[in-house]
Amino acid sequence: MNILIVGCGKVGSHLANMLFHQGHDVSVLDEHSESFNRLVDDFAGFTIEGVAIDQDNLRQAGIEGCDALAAVTNDDNTNIMVCEIASQVFHVPKTVARVYDASRVNFFTKFHVRSMSPTNLTASTISSMLLDHENTQQLVIDGSVLSFTLMKMPFEWIGATFADICNFSGPGQMYFGVLDESGHITLASQKDRVMASSDRIVVTSIV
Repeated sequence: MNILIVGCGKVGSHLANMLFHQGHDVSVLDEHSESFNRLVDDFAGFTIEGVAIDQDNLRQAGIEGCDALAAVTNDDNTNIMVCEIASQVFHVPKTVARVYDASRVNFFTKFHVRSMSPTNLTASTISSMLLDHENTQQLVIDGSVLSFTLMKMPFEWIGATFADICNFSGPGQMYFGVLDESGHITLASQKDRVMASSDRIVVTSIV
């Protein structure tokens, strides 16, 4: 893919290096040329110094031919504006904006701006670690963080059915599945499925 990254800070440079080593054509735009020192020595992508929201700078960075754009500067408004310009003016198929202010993610999603919040991801991960969950993974979908946690079967749920669990936990708050010893997952739609001590619970929730 031909990918344009706007912002060459710690995240932008790491993303550029990773995508470059995966074989993608990567261009990086940043206001400060010294930021490009974060790129790996063998980086063979294109770099341009300039203001991110300037359309001429974006053209020089190759936005007219890129397949995807990531706006990861340290300013939320800049990231959102860059994605809007890329989408509305240059018709870039895929754009993602990093948004630090987690409270603004849903607002931007309403305007069809795909965004992710490191604040949400960090808080969710730390919360899972503090609560000693066995294994938690997060998936970001248009700014919303979907959390998947694999945990031991709670003692009080052994012998209960899915219907009992849903009544106990409160409907609509979480979604459950059960992973048995053979690796088979049973969904909560099978209300009469009885929980065993060897089962593990797969909990899915929106963070």
